Amino acid sequence: MRAAISIESFRPGPGGVEAAAFALAAELGRRAVSLTVLCREAVSEPPPGVIVQRLGGPKFWQPLRVQAFSRRAALSAEAGGFDVVQ
Repeated sequence: MRAAISIESFRPGPGGVEAAAFALAAELGRRAVSLTVLCREAVSEPPPGVIVQRLGGPKFWQPLRVQAFSRRAALSAEAGGFDVVQ
């Protein structure tokens, strides 16, 4: 199975959606699932077995940043041919 996680900022942390996505990616990597993380930025090394695809985009004005990331992530998810995207 080929899976992807789409999250604007991929990083570990004490809480929040970013920390949950990082923990999920780490567990899926341990289970040898083919996992790609689609993100605007990643602030640390990915867990073993996890591929990070940085999509870039603006860092200013939150509405533009979110819209640009959403478009890039949708295009990347479609092009990636994943079985599941979260």
